[in-house]
Amino acid sequence: KMHIAFAHLDLGIGGAEQLVVNAALALINKGHEVTLFTTHHSQDHCFAQTKGDGILARHVVVVGDWLPRSIYRGKGISLCSSIRMIYLALYMLLRPWFTEDVVFLDGVSTPIPLLRLRYPVFFYCHFPDLFLCTDRISLLKRIPCTS
Repeated sequence: KMHIAFAHLDLGIGGAEQLVVNAALALINKGHEVTLFTTHHSQDHCFAQTKGDGILARHVVVVGDWLPRSIYRGKGISLCSSIRMIYLALYMLLRPWFTEDVVFLDGVSTPIPLLRLRYPVFFYCHFPDLFLCTDRISLLKRIPCTS
């Protein structure tokens, strides 16, 4: 039996969130323990399994919801997302009780070096940062990304 921590920026309703919820449910069904760490979880905009009497509701831990999502008129979303996730990673690392065996990190890669100080990290990304940077005016932002 393992204890798997999920670290996700905003546990709302979307494809990445559905993946996290489905993975957590599958792991619970296999007998593992899970904790869903997130920087935001609105009871009005989330999957039913994560609120109220939902099977995952007691597994959701919200950390840093008070941190801003943007700096000024929607600017700096990527920077704020990184700061929020670093704050979440520090919370995970500095609490005296930690029982997680592995961290499943989704979306924002910034906290990987911190989390690896204590945990093996499985990182899944479906390129959400592409949508955080919508202003493509500067030359640097217009450089195409290739693999």
